[in-house]
Amino acid sequence: MSLLISLSALPVTQHALGQEQNMEAIEQLLDGSLRILELCNISKDALLHMKEGLMEIQSILRRKRSDLSGEVKKYLVSRRSLKKSFQKVLKNLKVKQNQECNDESLVAFVKAEAVTIALFDSLFSFMSGSKTCGKWSLVSKLINQKKVSCEAQENKFTTIDSEFQSEKSLKKEDVQILESCIQDLEDGLESLTKSLIKYRVSILNILGH
Repeated sequence: MSLLISLSALPVTQHALGQEQNMEAIEQLLDGSLRILELCNISKDALLHMKEGLMEIQSILRRKRSDLSGEVKKYLVSRRSLKKSFQKVLKNLKVKQNQECNDESLVAFVKAEAVTIALFDSLFSFMSGSKTCGKWSLVSKLINQKKVSCEAQENKFTTIDSEFQSEKSLKKEDVQILESCIQDLEDGLESLTKSLIKYRVSILNILGH
């Protein structure tokens, strides 16, 4: 998104944004940025919900309290609910976009939106427990991690879900790793949100001149 902000500052881009024949495409770009901001909020809310559940479970594990089973069941019920919500969002994401742009100066913005939508497709699948390595490849870009082997980046959402099904195999270390992964995703989403807001402001400022 920082690249798009830089592109929007170029004279040729500002000229294209000021052309009346491009207004429909520009409106679609602004609508698209709002849609992505909404996806950011959905993702952050889901991650916060999961993190709160994991923190409670961590507390129980540290203090060796007897109510672990009940808290784990609550977490798993919550996870199933989130997965259903993700499936609905993913279904909407897969709806083919018909956005077109005839001005070459604006094509990069349209392509960037498509790539970002694909990232959220991967993120929701990843948080749902996808075992596909390709999903991590895209998600890792969100949290600025270098590409590593699929084995080294086993989906901890899947690991914890499996361990919670059998509490005897539950490992505090895996819960901590998942919490760290969630924090990285939250940081990446916050950075993306800030960039999206700057991107929208830059376009609106140009249109206002």
